[in-house]
Amino acid sequence: MHTDGNTRNPMLQAFLRYLHQELNKDTGSHLECGDAGIDKQLETDDDVVNATQASRGERSSCSDKLARWNVLGVQGAFIDSLIHEPIYLTSFNFCSSEANVANIERAIFKRWQHKEFRMHFYKPQRPLIRVSPKFKFDYAQQPRTQQPSPNGLSWSHLPDRLRPYEISVNGKRQGVTKKKLDTPVAALAISKYKLFLCFLELLRSQKEIRKTLDILTEDLPNLSYGTCKQLATRYQEAWQQLKSEYFEQWTRKPDKLLEFKRIA
Repeated sequence: MHTDGNTRNPMLQAFLRYLHQELNKDTGSHLECGDAGIDKQLETDDDVVNATQASRGERSSCSDKLARWNVLGVQGAFIDSLIHEPIYLTSFNFCSSEANVANIERAIFKRWQHKEFRMHFYKPQRPLIRVSPKFKFDYAQQPRTQQPSPNGLSWSHLPDRLRPYEISVNGKRQGVTKKKLDTPVAALAISKYKLFLCFLELLRSQKEIRKTLDILTEDLPNLSYGTCKQLATRYQEAWQQLKSEYFEQWTRKPDKLLEFKRIA
């Protein structure tokens, strides 16, 4: 699973793009939707699954991300405020001769088994873990210390007219000129910015959603990405509990990085 600096998890972001597009379709809108710490008592070198983010060189724990999704769901804050129950993964499949089922289970859900989670809307899951040691990827990089490729391919389950797949280079659309790399033109459809635009379109087109979230039409141009995420109060409360009680070393980014708005 390739990760890069702009789209931290292309697989998940592509799924979120699909969900946003389905919500927009159902509501009649036609907008194209565009580091953690293991419990110190449980941490061992063999148990922690790490990945290096391309173009950053930072180490972030993939197992913590999977554990977070296993409690909160994969839907994220935007969609969480619009659905009746979280979206959970029921199974994880690993194709590796080095994968250990016991270690993976511990990393994803068993390390929380004897801890209480007070948010009843979210229920920690026990997903099925499958490991296939015989499957081999012919183009796997050797040695293991090499960095991931800066190129990425994302695909969402969307009609061809919506360009369901995209090729990225260092988190930006392939083929964008150097002068436009820092403009919305370079943003991937699965980027935070484009998913933010999808959410704004839902707010614009759906009076009932605006009413539920206590948003006025005239407020829309001034809403930032960070403000919209905070509208999911239930999700944010649960996430704060996880960070304070379970993921105490989760990397905290400056709030100002989330305070971007739609560019006219």
